[in-house]
Amino acid sequence: MAPNVEADYWAYIEDSPIENENRTLSDQVVDRYARSKFDHEDKQFLPAGCIDELVTVEAIIKELAEKDHLIPEDLDLSKEPKKSVVNFINERAKTVFAVAVLSYLRGEHLGRAMYQFMVKEFDDTSLPVKEEDLVNLVGTKNPWSKTRIHNFCREQWRFLAPIFSQQNFKIVLEPDHILPFIKKSSSVKEGAFSQVYEVEIHPAHQVDPIRNVRSFQSLLKCIRSTALIYLFSLG
Repeated sequence: MAPNVEADYWAYIEDSPIENENRTLSDQVVDRYARSKFDHEDKQFLPAGCIDELVTVEAIIKELAEKDHLIPEDLDLSKEPKKSVVNFINERAKTVFAVAVLSYLRGEHLGRAMYQFMVKEFDDTSLPVKEEDLVNLVGTKNPWSKTRIHNFCREQWRFLAPIFSQQNFKIVLEPDHILPFIKKSSSVKEGAFSQVYEVEIHPAHQVDPIRNVRSFQSLLKCIRSTALIYLFSLG
């Protein structure tokens, strides 16, 4: 009986692990995700500061070239439009780039997408973006599709968790914002128009944390039917 080549092919599992230097940027981003403990549904976010560590010039070129290993020639930025696109990403659009990668864009498609963003001056300050606005900006032709646009607008929120300051505890949020709260008390105080929780903020999302306190706790007051939250330090 002849072997089932197709079955053998699909059943094959590679035993050797992927080396760290060969891991894609998307895998490295996912590994850094932290879990928000505020909402009932499972939500994850990328802590502030991680984007600069992960999206380096080398990482940018790897994704654009769709390569696991770079040779010296790959790092040559003397030619256009490669030079302008890489500089644009590195200086103004690291978050946009990471979101695009998480939206299954890589290689030539990723390069086209980032070139479009550069020409349209769509950078990190342009986030968040609504689906209809992104469609109007880039269209739905190659490299974009409705699925990629939907994924981009969904994934962007993982990179936009707010950063809190003791000087500014009043934050205006969109419904899709993921709150960087790594702990939340089970006890809730309810009023006629609000709920009050005790929460712990991820250290990377505190601009000026209280001294000698690793992760200070705060009271979170959620005003019903609005997108306003207030944080009151307990320290």
